[in-house]
This record gives sequence, C-alpha cells and structure tokens, in this order.
Amino acid sequence: MTHPRGLRTGGFSLLEMMIAVAILSLISSMVFVVLSGQRKALRGGVETMNVQEDSRLSLDTISFDTRNAGMLVPRQTAVASVDGGATAADRFCVSDGTYFPIPAAGVPDTFWDNLSARFQGSTVIGVPTNSVVVNSLDVDGRGGAVDFVARAGVILADANGDRSYCSRIETIDTGTTKRLNLASGHNVPTGLFTGTVIAVPAIVYEIVATPTTTTLLRNGNPLSTQVEDLQVQYWIDVSPTDGVVGDAREWPIDDLNAVSPTVQDLTRIRRVRLHVIGRAQLPEDGATVQARYNYPGVANRNEGTTFDSFKRQLFSASILPRNLLESGEVPNVP
Repeated sequence: MTHPRGLRTGGFSLLEMMIAVAILSLISSMVFVVLSGQRKALRGGVETMNVQEDSRLSLDTISFDTRNAGMLVPRQTAVASVDGGATAADRFCVSDGTYFPIPAAGVPDTFWDNLSARFQGSTVIGVPTNSVVVNSLDVDGRGGAVDFVARAGVILADANGDRSYCSRIETIDTGTTKRLNLASGHNVPTGLFTGTVIAVPAIVYEIVATPTTTTLLRNGNPLSTQVEDLQVQYWIDVSPTDGVVGDAREWPIDDLNAVSPTVQDLTRIRRVRLHVIGRAQLPEDGATVQARYNYPGVANRNEGTTFDSFKRQLFSASILPRNLLESGEVPNVP
C-alpha cells in the first residue's frame, strides 16, 4: 500500500520475503548440522561409557569369583573351560565354595573346626547323553544335602588332574539315581575322561551371541547385555615348577585339554587371564549402518572379517586364584 505522497506504509515485497526465507533456511540448516553432530557425539559418548561400565563390572565379577576358585575342593577342579577356538567364545567355570554352609565368624561348628582337608567332590559313575550320574549330590558330606544347584555350573575333572570340563546344570534328579542333567550343547565329549572323574559345584559363564544381541550369562542369568565375547587363558607352572613363566608349554594355554603332555597337571594352574569384549547396544549412526568396525582378535580367536557400525572395546585381567597356591609359594605374574 502506498501513501498519497508516495511513501510505503507497511508489509514486505515478495523479493524481500524470499531473501529473508533463504537466509533463515541457511541458518536453520547450519544449526541442524551442528545439533545433529552434537547429538551423534553425545550418543556415541554415552554408548562408549555404557560399554566401559558394563564390561568392567562384568570383568570384576568374573575376577572376584576366579580369585576364590578352588576353595574347599581339589585343585584340579578349581577352574575349567571349554575353548571356543578361533571362531567362538569360551565357556568358563569356577568352583563355588558358597554352596557349602560355612558358619559366620564366632559361631561354633565342630564340623568345620575339625576339617583338615579339602572335600573330594562327588564321584562320577556315568556320563550318558546330556547328563552326568554321580554317587552323591552331597559334596561336603554333611548328611544328604544337595550341594549342586540347578542352572548353575559343574566342573568335572580327572582325579589325576590332566582333564577337565565345564558345563551348566539344567535340572537335578535326586532319586535313587543322582543325575545332573546338562544344558543343551553342554554334553561331555565322548572319550574325554578315561580314569576316575570327580564333580564339584561351580559358577558358569557363557556368551549368547546373535547378530542383534550380545549377552553374558552367569549361571544361566544375564549378567550383561553388552559383552560380546569371553576368552580365557592359563599359566600352568610345570616345566620346571619354579614359580616363573617358562616357555609356550606353560603360557599362554587356551585349551586345558589340548596342551602338551608335559603340562597336563591342572593342580599347577597359577594364573588365569580373562578377556571380555564389550559391544555397544546401538549402532554408531542409528539406522544408517556404516560398516567400519569389526571384531578384534584376542587370545586364540581370530579377528572378525565382517564389518558393522558397533563400537567395541577389549578389557583384560590377570587373576591369581588364591586357593591354588602351595604353602609359601609366590609366583610371578605373566
């Protein structure tokens, strides 16, 4: 609208509006780019922090259990594992003394006061498919108690200390035949044991991994949903027995049942090295997958060949099972 004297009285011309809209669009797009970058950085930082916290907590839990392995049971049954080889995670068991009713400090208990040796475990009298038959479920001999626990672990070991196995118990038969029914895929390999075999209660760690989920189980229950792999290595101090890491026959040992015949003394395990790989729950770029990460190789597992957008971090710990030392023994750390 124009004033009679030729002055403009209000509004903008179409050209002015177009220029204003263009400038506003440019500023908005720049703000969007900045905010989008900050959002990705924030989400990436949160995912990284979650992986670190979750993986470290899981590793601390496994480490704590490993330090107490071998309490009240034969040394060869302290720890055991099933090696996943170059393409899969390991399954790991540590003996669990908490199943035995240890009295509180200051509480008299003549059974424990008179205890002078470790329990010898239950004797295995049969290994049919999917199960283990034992002579007793009462490891500590306190009178009919069931010391094994359904959905927890069991360690089987040769009485001579040269073979061991790690399984998870699904159910327990407490009738005339004392049977530990094993979880699917946990069958004892045929021919693994040839002599007397003993069984002790254990805590079992295993990985359930699919293309979309990663879960670390402890006694069949989820401990973490951000741990993709568990790898276990051992030092067996036997050649010579001197408390010092020797050659490759002593360290690192990835499979306790595939070592040199001169190193098949599981009572001489002196160090357990644990590796966990944490993986973010969400891909780095949301729905837009950019394949730039892969699985890192660790222990005897190969590096992955498939790339995706999930960040991963490796955490390791070297643990001394305190109940495996001989009196006065102070081994070096490999």
